[in-house]
Amino acid sequence: MPNTTKRPVEMTNDELAEYVATEEFAAKPAGKRQDASPLRAIASARATVDAAELTLTDAVAAARAAGFSWTDVAMMLGVTRQAARQRFVEKIDARMLGLRWNREDD
Repeated sequence: MPNTTKRPVEMTNDELAEYVATEEFAAKPAGKRQDASPLRAIASARATVDAAELTLTDAVAAARAAGFSWTDVAMMLGVTRQAARQRFVEKIDARMLGLRWNREDD
């Protein structure tokens, strides 16, 4: 069972999905609780987005390591050079150092 003393924003995707499936969640007084499958679908989609973000960060890091400019990267993302750099430079640095990027810092 997940640590329910955490606020939901502090829970991992797995913890959220597990919590929504518990009797503790179902017993919470928020009107009549219904099937929690839509909430589990949100948690699953969030996990998919998180995985895609890591894949995109790795792709941007590979492009930069291969010598492509921020302008090149930005063109592929459909954003400005500055926007691409601001979004990815710290994530790439963290990944290169073997650190996991904390999405709350994003």
